[in-house]
Amino acid sequence: MKYLLLILLQALIQPMFSAQIDSLEIYSAKMNKKIPTIVITPSKYKDKDTKFPVLYLLHGLSDDHTKWIKTVPAIKDLADQYQLMIVCPDGGYGSWYLDSPIDPSYQYETFLANELLTFIDAKYRTIANKGGRIITGLSMGGHGALYIASRNAEKFVAAGSMSGAVDMWKLGFESGNDGFDVPKRLGDFKTNEALWKKHSIVFNTPKLKEANLHYYIDCGTEDFLIEENRELHRRMVHEKIPHEYVERPGNHSWEYWSNAIVYQLAYLNQFLVRK
Repeated sequence: MKYLLLILLQALIQPMFSAQIDSLEIYSAKMNKKIPTIVITPSKYKDKDTKFPVLYLLHGLSDDHTKWIKTVPAIKDLADQYQLMIVCPDGGYGSWYLDSPIDPSYQYETFLANELLTFIDAKYRTIANKGGRIITGLSMGGHGALYIASRNAEKFVAAGSMSGAVDMWKLGFESGNDGFDVPKRLGDFKTNEALWKKHSIVFNTPKLKEANLHYYIDCGTEDFLIEENRELHRRMVHEKIPHEYVERPGNHSWEYWSNAIVYQLAYLNQFLVRK
């Protein structure tokens, strides 16, 4: 009987000491619209004297801000394990996390790198500097994390990519007119090839080098994007850019990403400055 009461008591107490989830709408002046965002705060956030680092976690093409928490609810446990906040912003159906030169309603680099960071630092007790922020994502979000971090290196200490769609140009070439929504952001593939390459991270390794961040890149060996990731790795080696590159069995699936995020965070966390 005492054992049963202890179990019931633990069940009641546990929610008080676990990560909490906030569902917000953050106004973007750049796009003149509200962007839905999930914010996970760790168990110790109740300690009013403590400030916390932040992981910005990006979703893939066709997903939204809720996909990570719905599909991998264990990320709440990671927030508690590392005592950090996890922010999952909505990146649009196919924004590629860039500022579109042809569509003013898709200005997601400005939103993430400026408006979102400013809002989160104002509303929550964050470590509001470069040393307190890391960013990663899957597929389109993997590309977005490397793209945004390398172009805003003063705001992040480390960046990762899981199964990153790191070569928009190749995707456009192989997929024809669809182009995974990139034509909607950058224009027709055939007449805007240079623009596609300019925004593809695989062609911007000098920018990755200049940013001088810590990078962790992984991809499944059966993933249809494996060759693009291998090419990015080769280019980073050629440019002598320090980074971790990992291939593990797996394809372009949530089974792979739910495992990959554990390795990503274990690596990226070590570079956070908790002061």
